[in-house]
Amino acid sequence: MFNAIVTHICLSLQDPDTKSFSCYAVSEALGETIVQTYTVAVVHPPSSPTISGYEKGKPIKAGDLQKLSCVSTGGNPPANLKWFKNDKELSALRSSLQYETLIVSIGFRFSS
Repeated sequence: MFNAIVTHICLSLQDPDTKSFSCYAVSEALGETIVQTYTVAVVHPPSSPTISGYEKGKPIKAGDLQKLSCVSTGGNPPANLKWFKNDKELSALRSSLQYETLIVSIGFRFSS
């Protein structure tokens, strides 16, 4: 006689991004155990990006240098943040990944 037991595992975003799972088939009559292991990458989107470094409504004078940072948290794989001005990609001053938070900074010098 053959018996099958199916077990389901549910993953949540609180789980690490990569997990290893093993299934053990134990035959007590034969004294044998067979193991199959899989590594699963849990992919999920990052948070929406936010921009910091500018106070809405605050005027910026011509010639002023304004540093802005774009921040996105989480995601597997992590987000690839880019800055654009009038549909043209700009080079970032600095990019850092700290505790699942990606920060990409850029500096603008405003002209008249």
